[in-house]
Amino acid sequence: MNTVFRLGGGKIEVNMDNFGQVCDIFIPEIGKNILPNHQTIHKIGVFVDGDCSWLNDASWSINTEYDSSTSTLKTEAVSQQHQIKLCFTDIVNDGQILRKIKIEDLSGRDRQFKLFAYQNFILGNSPIDNDTAQIIDSGAAALHYSAGISIVARLELKAEFGYQLSNHYTVGLFGVNGLEGSWRDAEDGILSGSKVEQGQADSTLGVDLDLPANRSCELHYSLAYNSFQGQAVQLSHNLRGDSFEKQYLKFSNNSRKWLVKSSNFVKQIEPTLQKSFTDNLSLLKSSISGGFILDKNLSGVRTTRNAIFSVWPLIRLGYKDESLEILEKYIELFMRDGLIRPAYLNGGQITASRLPYFTINNQEFPPASLEDSAALLFMIGEHYHKFHDQDFLARNYKIVIKPLADFLTSLTAKDGSLPTSYDLWSGQLESTTFAYGLAYAALDSASLAASGLSKIKDAANWCSAADLLKYYTQTEMWSDDQGYFYRSQKSDGTKDYRIDPASLYSAYMFGILQYDSPQIARAIETLQSYLPNIYFTRSLAPIARGHELLPSLWLAEILINQGRKDEAIGILNYVSSVIEHDHNAPTWVRAEFLSALLDTVS
Repeated sequence: MNTVFRLGGGKIEVNMDNFGQVCDIFIPEIGKNILPNHQTIHKIGVFVDGDCSWLNDASWSINTEYDSSTSTLKTEAVSQQHQIKLCFTDIVNDGQILRKIKIEDLSGRDRQFKLFAYQNFILGNSPIDNDTAQIIDSGAAALHYSAGISIVARLELKAEFGYQLSNHYTVGLFGVNGLEGSWRDAEDGILSGSKVEQGQADSTLGVDLDLPANRSCELHYSLAYNSFQGQAVQLSHNLRGDSFEKQYLKFSNNSRKWLVKSSNFVKQIEPTLQKSFTDNLSLLKSSISGGFILDKNLSGVRTTRNAIFSVWPLIRLGYKDESLEILEKYIELFMRDGLIRPAYLNGGQITASRLPYFTINNQEFPPASLEDSAALLFMIGEHYHKFHDQDFLARNYKIVIKPLADFLTSLTAKDGSLPTSYDLWSGQLESTTFAYGLAYAALDSASLAASGLSKIKDAANWCSAADLLKYYTQTEMWSDDQGYFYRSQKSDGTKDYRIDPASLYSAYMFGILQYDSPQIARAIETLQSYLPNIYFTRSLAPIARGHELLPSLWLAEILINQGRKDEAIGILNYVSSVIEHDHNAPTWVRAEFLSALLDTVS
């Protein structure tokens, strides 16, 4: 079983497997999976001609496609053995999972079906004792609840003259005492009708359908979540009948409206990459949860660098609200702890770390990276320069901009060098060229912001520190012998000569050197000469996956600005083909892909 698609919407995140089954649900916070193992799979089955067939049976051929215009997942499942086609269109929105299920006869004869929907959850910390499954609404729905989580599953047939409610139901246990789950009860076409169960509980709902030859019919399936049982039930009631259609249409229309802001950019993008741009933008939006950006594994760990750099294309495209949501979350975390940490849990708690405290200028710091603080300051500046939001600037100047800029200035030595901190990727104490470039850009941006508020002294101090960083990077972090930037510098002054694409990216992207400078041109030649043996896992090799795609995108951005667009488009087409088949690609990769495409039209 492989997870192939992820759908998100505010309070809830859902993974779908390659059989069109729900295999993960993360509520009430992303990182808390209430379907935590292979036993917790939501199954869809059809009983026809005396046989029950589940979607993960070998008889089904299944294809999935993401529709970014409506943020829906479309799944087509065909069984030649049973002469049936099922088509699903799925959305996830604000505590709700909505599935339209179209069933079509392929046999050419009138037939009778039963469609079954099976669901199970592990809600409490002690599932054997705490979880309850209960049939409500006279068999039309199943309520699951425990530990402040309530979920209602509902199945309805959209009939010719109204809606037919689920008329088969049962609850049971799974994963205990050898029990596989109540879905087994459906395999003879008859559910036992049990109404309540406590423990590791599950439920199965079923609907009878009479289908004329070569005709189709539609069913509606929903999961409604709330912390409070009564509200979850009410939410489910609001999804009955035509209300389901209205809610579904509302979400789809909102998705279309959200994408309108980017439509002018899309028209200017290379035609082969337009759909990929829209898909990745839609998926990036769905990755925003409570001010955090979701990482691919949905482990509950929110990596700061992923979130901050994912804001950049949103700012460039004019999505003010979304960029504010993320930036204000990290401003909140900074104000609480006085330092930006590499990663947080979804509740804002600092993640566990194996790294020890370290000392800078006789001051002890917890495991942290200067790059994270610099990234936040830089992106705050990018937000301000894009939207000219004086209220945002004034509101955050004293509480985050000035403290961060003063902090980076205090760490900048008279010769422009930076002390070592934990590197984003290696976890080693060192000062990287990437950190130098980012710190320079952050202070330069802060200086411009200070000027915007007539804080002349601050602007001058930060500009002076930025100039020192820039000069040091240009002279001391460049190896003329190698024709490339050093990867890093240790506390004892020794330099790391290994080829790191992040060094070139930061020197160019953050303004240490102009894209048409001789050093940048030579660094590109050096980098390309090392292919496919680039240092570290950030590789440009053909087998690149995940974060390893970042260097490809960084190189593409440089090539675009050097007028070598055709070469860059080749790289972007390659990256697009990889992440098209990896619905869980890291959000930073998606964001950088969007940024590179924006470079082609700006």
